[in-house]
Amino acid sequence: GQKKCPSFDDIMQWAEKEFKDDGCVLKQIGWIDDEGNELQDAVMADLATLQPGLQAGLSEDKVSECAADMLAEMAEEHSDCADKFNEEETAALEGMAVRIANYKCFMEQFKEACSSFIQSEYVQPLLQSLTPESP
Repeated sequence: GQKKCPSFDDIMQWAEKEFKDDGCVLKQIGWIDDEGNELQDAVMADLATLQPGLQAGLSEDKVSECAADMLAEMAEEHSDCADKFNEEETAALEGMAVRIANYKCFMEQFKEACSSFIQSEYVQPLLQSLTPESP
């Protein structure tokens, strides 16, 4: 069966609703501008203030790789609908898809990095301190 393709407006409204809160936070901390474009210098400056152990878990290459995979999946999933949009809409949708993929991948990696950092810096030492040393 042919699934119905969402309209350009439907997709844009979905994205706006889906990422409204995140966008608001990112704008407040100065990571995106009013148009939703990433302010790379601000992001990098903030990330540079993190503990080195946490920074070590963040990799731009990993984020790019993850985003590329996610974009390929999106393209495959929505290939039936690709020809339903004009050039301008296609460009807007692609731009938005890239931003969403990069954001989701960054957040995923950031959570993983935080998790490993807490594990190695706090949990492991605590567990070791609770284990009686064998004579």
